[in-house]
Amino acid sequence: MRPRIADLLRLNIYEHLKDHESVSQYEDITGVGKNIFFLSHTHHERNISDGRSKVGGDHDAFVHITSVHVRVNVSFCGIRDKNEER
Repeated sequence: MRPRIADLLRLNIYEHLKDHESVSQYEDITGVGKNIFFLSHTHHERNISDGRSKVGGDHDAFVHITSVHVRVNVSFCGIRDKNEER
């Protein structure tokens, strides 16, 4: 996990959480301004059958639209994924 996310967890939950050295080598996410962001919304979540879990119907659409945005911008800028065949 990115150190920035781990910092949030260390603050209140896992104060002794250690980062593996490899996480400092993560490249920035192409196509977005920041590597971490939060979504605020006013849509109410619904209970599902187990009574403890919640589901928000718009979350999956948001993730899909965000991934399409990143993919389109990466393609438009001519940037290739290092795992993608040339």
